[in-house]
Amino acid sequence: MTVRPRDQDLQVGHDIRVLGRLLGDLVRDQAVDEVFDLIDTVRQAAVTARRDDPYAFEAIVPAPLKAGIDVQLHLIRAFAWISLLANTAEDVHPERRRRFHRASGSGTRRAAWRPTSTTSAGAASE
Repeated sequence: MTVRPRDQDLQVGHDIRVLGRLLGDLVRDQAVDEVFDLIDTVRQAAVTARRDDPYAFEAIVPAPLKAGIDVQLHLIRAFAWISLLANTAEDVHPERRRRFHRASGSGTRRAAWRPTSTTSAGAASE
């Protein structure tokens, strides 16, 4: 099953892809080809596993295990960095949406939830 992102979430996906590309360029510049190739193989398997095939990792399991510890550490660091960068992009995204709504004059968006304190305060007085 493919999940289609909402239009307003396309920007954060674009940001994450750009950050991933920049990280890939940095790895390619700083490490040997073996490191970049392994990271890219694992990345492609992760994308395939997320989109289509949950068993995509099974085919690549031996590759990281056969690599030396220095290559494995680069792999771990690369995925730690992309996780941090993606989380940062997702944290910035709601603020970007708020600025968009303020600039377009659509005002602030109401929360879809009610504060718990008002419902529990009413229940406590009964």
